[in-house]
Amino acid sequence: MSDRSRRLGTRRSKRTDPQTGRGPTVLIDTFGRVATDLRVSLTDRCNLRCTYCMPEEGLQWLAKPDLLTDDEIVRLIRIAVTDLGVTEVRFTGGEPLLRPGLVGIVEALRGPGAPPRMSLTTNGIGLKRTATALKAAGLDRVNVSWTPCAPTSSRPSPAATGTGTSSTAWLPPATPASSRSRSTPS
Repeated sequence: MSDRSRRLGTRRSKRTDPQTGRGPTVLIDTFGRVATDLRVSLTDRCNLRCTYCMPEEGLQWLAKPDLLTDDEIVRLIRIAVTDLGVTEVRFTGGEPLLRPGLVGIVEALRGPGAPPRMSLTTNGIGLKRTATALKAAGLDRVNVSWTPCAPTSSRPSPAATGTGTSSTAWLPPATPASSRSRSTPS
């Protein structure tokens, strides 16, 4: 067993289901903390070249056959939610808005069962194009990194400064289609 495997394992909880007599399986780290949130990197690509995450020489992108399909991502997240106690999913990247199937992934996770709270960390460049569709699909929260707005010559890594150069927006629930007014964009 590798060090990484030992750091995050699964264990049955001491609480038991009265019908099955079994406790739920949960993710527990070596400090005994139960992990209830899951970070899902949807792509390694980005539309910016920030100095703290993109080396000057660039990166070798993953080949498309090496990436999980949208259906595989949805399936893995559903397993984490239903079998491992995950209650919140955060989509990251690279730049997650570059993933063509992002809206469909969010929509699929809002299907039957108890959906997780879903958030997205982005540089914000593609939000104008996708925010409405993501909200309608069921995304709960967007975290926008403001570091792309900082001058490159004096832009240290947010991790290095510990300042957290980002802003979070909570999205109100989407209005049901039946109560939305139908208007044609001008």
